Amino acid sequence: MPRLPRLDTKGALHHIMARGIEKSVIFPSPDDYSNFLTRLGKTIDETGMTVYAWTLLPNHLHLLARTGSVSLSVFMQKLLTGYAVSFNKKYKRVGRLFQNRFKSILVEEEPYFLELVRYIHLNPLRSGIVKNLAALDSYPWCGHAGILEQKRKPWHDTEYVLSRFGNEFFQSISQYKEFISAGLMQNRKENLNGGGLHRSIGGWEKVTAVVKGREMWASDERILGSSGFVLEILTELEENEVQQPEGNLYRSIEELAQIFTRVFNISEIALKGRTHVKKISDARAIFSHIAVDYFGNTVSSVAAYLNKSKQAISKNRTIGKDLTKCNIHYSKQLQMFVDLFDNVPQE
Repeated sequence: MPRLPRLDTKGALHHIMARGIEKSVIFPSPDDYSNFLTRLGKTIDETGMTVYAWTLLPNHLHLLARTGSVSLSVFMQKLLTGYAVSFNKKYKRVGRLFQNRFKSILVEEEPYFLELVRYIHLNPLRSGIVKNLAALDSYPWCGHAGILEQKRKPWHDTEYVLSRFGNEFFQSISQYKEFISAGLMQNRKENLNGGGLHRSIGGWEKVTAVVKGREMWASDERILGSSGFVLEILTELEENEVQQPEGNLYRSIEELAQIFTRVFNISEIALKGRTHVKKISDARAIFSHIAVDYFGNTVSSVAAYLNKSKQAISKNRTIGKDLTKCNIHYSKQLQMFVDLFDNVPQE
């Protein structure tokens, strides 16, 4: 599936998840846990990321973190790639270690911050890795022990978490423990692992879906928050033009066109032709938009393929973007394109 630009702004709060490919074990030994945490600390120092909650389990991990001086994508790429390379070298294996892209939920701080701290820190207990809260208090691969000052990592911002429970140190720890314990009496909150608003390549589901309380599932990303928060984030992203294509998205124009013409029910000759029939013109604009903005082709290469000027392609990109946002029919066709494209292996 084409990878959309990662949702992010400076200072944004994220619930981040990464899983081993086919749910395989990514931390076979204590040394592997330690290796990952060392790399995490180094990457935090290099990127200015702030981590408030974390847990490592045999086949997956959770982080609650705030974006620093670089984007979330850069942070996670440095972290996961470095660990995967060292893991493969150690265990004499090849290929991907992590399942697809990491998942991220851009989170409204209130009322979700403390709920996510609790959700993440209770994961080892809910997963059966530890048997009870007493064991969790000393579990070395979770931030819970660090907040209790037993196994704190220097990069783990425990002070901010404890400040939510008061200014007096021992009292705040006591209240934090009570808060964690109370979580065991609650049903698991799937919305903390899911999220409020679903993004697809065709755009965003209606914000009213959040108002109505429906949880919309997506493969990579969600926004978890009120409708006002969602609108604020989307507006900020658009105004700051932070949605840039991520790396390694390239697919050749010929490869794109082969599937695109099937979905949009036009011929390649028509796509590359001079006709001004609206259906063809719209398809040509949408093709220009996704070829450049989602798959890394240059304006010049698209212009050459479509026999158009670079100025025409630049104009078409804008038109195509607007069409996929505002026209339900084109949004559905574009989603069909995504579904078909997902079954085409990338060389």
